[in-house]
Amino acid sequence: MKIIKPIAVTDATLVSHSVAENDYAVWASGTTYTAGQKVIMTTGVHKIFESVADGNTGNDPSTTTGFWIDLGPTNRWAMFDQAVGTVTEGALEIATVIELADADGVDAIALLDLSGDTALIELIDAADAVLYSDERPLIDYADAAPSWYSYFFGEQEHIANLVLLGLPFFYSARLRVTISAAAGNVSIGTLAFSRAVEAGITEWSPEIGITDYSTKETDIYGVTKVVERRYATVMSCDFKIPHRQLRAVFRLLAAIRATPVVWIGSEDQQLDVTIVYGFYKGFNIIMKNTRFSFCSLEIEGLT
Repeated sequence: MKIIKPIAVTDATLVSHSVAENDYAVWASGTTYTAGQKVIMTTGVHKIFESVADGNTGNDPSTTTGFWIDLGPTNRWAMFDQAVGTVTEGALEIATVIELADADGVDAIALLDLSGDTALIELIDAADAVLYSDERPLIDYADAAPSWYSYFFGEQEHIANLVLLGLPFFYSARLRVTISAAAGNVSIGTLAFSRAVEAGITEWSPEIGITDYSTKETDIYGVTKVVERRYATVMSCDFKIPHRQLRAVFRLLAAIRATPVVWIGSEDQQLDVTIVYGFYKGFNIIMKNTRFSFCSLEIEGLT
């Protein structure tokens, strides 16, 4: 079991992004807005706001209440907002470069809610020279096909979650992530990176499922109406902790009790369903013998 606690991306650390931040016009203090008009703020806030009143002049959407509704992040910044249900979309390619702080010692990256053909993860220097490169396909052909017929004619299996661990360290490095496809749009819901923390060894027989937020209502005539909504992944698992790590793991779990993190149950790409971004509901640690403790954890995903 490994944990990635995402490092926040800011205006200062975002070097470049291929997706333009032009969802709507930028809010201007001297402009009068009517109810229903949408604006964006592009410095520090990076969100979309909708006016709820006519004659709306001089009311800063990020600080004034009663005049604006927060509609969430702009398209460019949706992949950095660490929230549920928001994705950054682009035509053919999304490419972003982020400045890494040497003190953070980043050695892990998670790309979640992906759509596209390939993901290219690179570490580069300030002159764009490539220091490290790893390209991964996002379409699983052979491993997901139960037969040759399925391989050639079946539906392709798309990889939605990708985690890279053990990235090499370079001073004054930048992280460049490129999601691309031969045609159509590509998207990414969450980009998380930091130093991966080893919490323990995941035991066999974890339980994985979903919480479905869709609604199903049947009227008095027996007609059922289904409204499809998002779902969240739920995982329950046990992992083994050597006693020398027990104090550190206990403090880590206590510290992230209200923080969404990436939980990696298995590093096997075929078991990417054990990669969950969210919170734990609770944990219990049992000291069974003189060498190991066992922790039971129930994780509720945001996506």
